[in-house]
This record gives sequence, C-alpha cells and structure tokens, in this order.
Amino acid sequence: MFDRDEDALSEVRRAAELDPFSSRFNVSWATILFFMRQYDRGIDQFQKTLELDPNYGRPHEWLGYAYEKKGMQKETIAEWSRALNLSGANEEASMLDHAYALRLRGGGGGPGAKTTRTIQ
Repeated sequence: MFDRDEDALSEVRRAAELDPFSSRFNVSWATILFFMRQYDRGIDQFQKTLELDPNYGRPHEWLGYAYEKKGMQKETIAEWSRALNLSGANEEASMLDHAYALRLRGGGGGPGAKTTRTIQ
C-alpha cells in the first residue's frame, strides 16, 4: 500500500509542477498527504492551494480535517465554516460557529443534547 501512496503522490506532484496554478492538482496533492497521515505537509499544501484560490471550498474543508487530526478545534471549525460559506450554506456555517462557541463555554453540544433544528 505504501508504494502505491508514494506513486500517487509522485504523479500528482508532477501534475502540479506541470500546471502550478491548478488548484485541482494542488488540492489533490495535499489530500494524498492527508491520507498518508502527513498532516503537517498536507496543511502546508492546502494553504498553498488557498493562496492560488482562496474561494475554493474543497481545500478549506480538507484543511479542517487535517486540523481536526492534529486536535486544533478552533482552526477546524474556522475552515469548515469557510467551506460552508463558500458553498452557499451560510446558515449551516453560522450554526457551526454557534455550536463551537457553546462548546467553549461548556454548554450544550454533547451527546444527547437537544437541538431545535436538524441540519440536512
């Protein structure tokens, strides 16, 4: 499996080198690093992708996953909120921010907590 990961990484890196302004190739590169559990390298690559196109939601979403793996809750929520906003799901992004704020204050949000609305 490891050899295949390295092969995939090599191929997508080459594609990104041939077209360095392709957000698609760069986010694929970062995503492969994520699945290889190279979270710091993945985070760097997601951030480089966002320098190319800060309004591309996919790297924000995956950057959030990488931050989550590193235990960086505040950064995770911020990136997921950006991804939701960019997708047009502004209400859901606002609810995510609110849920995180409640969690920081020690209220609600735990298992079995009652909610007034379900995100679909």
